[in-house]
Amino acid sequence: MNDFIYSYPVKTYLGEGAAAKYLPGELSKAGEKVMLAYGGGSVHKNGIYEEMISTLKETGKTL
Repeated sequence: MNDFIYSYPVKTYLGEGAAAKYLPGELSKAGEKVMLAYGGGSVHKNGIYEEMISTLKETGKTL
């Protein structure tokens, strides 16, 4: 295998409404398709999944 460097920087936005406020700006830098990676069912229980899907649709992204 050839030597290489892999970098995966992460930004974390916290606070009520942070996803709706900041996600559209971040999504404008990405391609058309988006992959969501999550664990168990808590994203459905706390409403985050629906919030993300709504924001993705509003910005013209597909899964």
